[in-house]
Amino acid sequence: MADTRLQKRSIPGLAAIPGVMTSPPTISAAAATQLTSAATIPPWQPGAYTFSGGKPSRGASFPDDTSFGVAGMYTNTSATPWVAECDLDLAEATGRFEVQVKPNASAGVRIGISINGAPMQYMANGPSIMDGTNQFHLVTMGAPGRYRMRLELDGNARFYGISVALTDTVRSVRQAGKRMVVVGDSYTEPTIVDSNPRVGNMGWVQRLGMMLGVSAISCGSGGTGYVNPGAGGRVKFRDRSADWLGQLSTGDILVFAGGINDTSYTAAQVGTEAAACFALCPPGVELVVLSPFWPRGFQSYSANLLAVRDAIKTAAVAAGAKYIDLLQIPAVETLPAATTLAAATTGTPSQISTVANIPNGTYIQIGTDTNAEIRMTTGRSGSGPYTLSFGGSYNGLTGGGNLARTHALGDPVIPSGPGYMTGTGKQGTTVGDGNADRYTGSDATHPSGPGHFNIATYVLRYYTETLEG
Repeated sequence: MADTRLQKRSIPGLAAIPGVMTSPPTISAAAATQLTSAATIPPWQPGAYTFSGGKPSRGASFPDDTSFGVAGMYTNTSATPWVAECDLDLAEATGRFEVQVKPNASAGVRIGISINGAPMQYMANGPSIMDGTNQFHLVTMGAPGRYRMRLELDGNARFYGISVALTDTVRSVRQAGKRMVVVGDSYTEPTIVDSNPRVGNMGWVQRLGMMLGVSAISCGSGGTGYVNPGAGGRVKFRDRSADWLGQLSTGDILVFAGGINDTSYTAAQVGTEAAACFALCPPGVELVVLSPFWPRGFQSYSANLLAVRDAIKTAAVAAGAKYIDLLQIPAVETLPAATTLAAATTGTPSQISTVANIPNGTYIQIGTDTNAEIRMTTGRSGSGPYTLSFGGSYNGLTGGGNLARTHALGDPVIPSGPGYMTGTGKQGTTVGDGNADRYTGSDATHPSGPGHFNIATYVLRYYTETLEG
């Protein structure tokens, strides 16, 4: 069996960064520079910065931020978040440098600064200046040394560069040199609903790009899908193909992450449109397809969700894509063989009768297409046919409760796995039955900041499982 552990040469973003800081840095903001005898390294200087998700261009009279949000992708002032990173070699005794930004005067602009991977300051429209004027953020490390600075901005903020002492150096961070373009909905846009303090405006796409060491570009538009055009002038994935095709070059990665907004359509409609989207993937571009997202655990999957998921998977496999299922995570252990129902269900029972036995603690998919639902076995009895229960708990995990849909004699019962989300809660209304308490925002739909990180880690795991060193 091939060794599938990640190697630094495979994923430059996982390479070592400078060590732990010996003392906490400080930061102060002002409307004018606080440094003397300093040089400003502008964003267009070659070799100074690594940009992900967006790239500043030099305007007529000053550097203007131009992110990758383009017509059709958005209908408001939102734009994809982007990142500027650099390694700072600071020889000056107190290790000082200054970051100059200009946030849009409109509300909602988010700026985050981290040093050596540790979040340092989060700002909404900056710490105090709300009128869209220049801001100078003086960072004092307390000692000379080498530090990695990461500046997180949303598409409504401008980056003017970093000022350092004349003896200091600003260098770009090594990166794979490829882009990952993600086509999706509000999860990809990203929408972040979090009751707790968070740093920056990075969603799962940007977090995943950071892990992979690639420039991650969000081509997401809330409410849209493969078939669903959304509202307010937005359009479905294929109808904004110019947005995402224009960002791709040979060697890049094209990711589709949708379907949650398509469950009101038939699986056939979604599968046909998904196939049409995948067929647009240019030669030499790696195609990756994710299952639909869902904000809670398996017990709350909507009636048509798994059927839509199956249609997307079929189209992805036919297109030669790498498919990642987040609704039924592949099991690492050997699963028992599939069986069938020995009797039809009536009402909303908390147990079923099956032809073959299935052990406790096994996640099972009962039925297919629009009738499919998932539960976990918590009890069993009989000697054939067997009674499998899922109304209680097993090893501290709940079985999912009563069935929501009816199933006929002979319907399949297929051992499977849980999803990337567990439980039925959300921030502000915790239940204690899974990670949704923390990872789903108070709107019960969109991920929190940690929820976006959760998605990124799962996608990273299953994207890289076949990579060899």
